[in-house]
Amino acid sequence: MDIFLQDKQMENQQIQYTLEQRKELLLEYVRENNCVPQYRTEYKQCKLGAFYKHLKSKVKSIDSLIYKEYEDNQIIKQNLDRYLQFR
Repeated sequence: MDIFLQDKQMENQQIQYTLEQRKELLLEYVRENNCVPQYRTEYKQCKLGAFYKHLKSKVKSIDSLIYKEYEDNQIIKQNLDRYLQFR
C-alpha cells in the first residue's frame, strides 16, 4: 500500500513547464529524434505530444505566428505543411 501511495505522490509532483520551456523541449525533442512527437509522447516529464497537437491545431495558414515561429525547423515545417494540406 505504501508503494502505491508513493507512486501517486510522484505523479502529483510532475514538473510544470512554461510555454517557452515547452517550445524549447519540442525543438530539443525534434533535434534528438528527427521526428515530431506522437500524441502520447512524454519527454522529460512533459506531455510533449499533446502539447504539439494543441499547438498544431492553432495553425490555420502559413501566415500564422506559430507556423512562422517553427518554419526554421524543417521537420516541424514539413509536418505543419502536411497538416495544412490535408486539413
